[in-house]
Amino acid sequence: MVKLSDFVRFKDEGIPFSFMRKQKRPKKTKKNSRSPSRKRKRTRRTKRKPIKVPPRGVIIRKKGKLYKSDGKRLTLIE
Repeated sequence: MVKLSDFVRFKDEGIPFSFMRKQKRPKKTKKNSRSPSRKRKRTRRTKRKPIKVPPRGVIIRKKGKLYKSDGKRLTLIE
């Protein structure tokens, strides 16, 4: 802050602007706003492999059973 003893020097001509700029001002404290705590999302450690479905009309034997494909899903043939 500005001291009274400094003003005695500038009685006649006033306080120059450059002198006022050199004065140190007290630092303002920055207010930190806290964001709401968010829950950590768990990520998958292994990638899921997409189920590959063969084209329409294909018959597959899986675990001893026959399956027919319609292009989207496999249906069991009894």
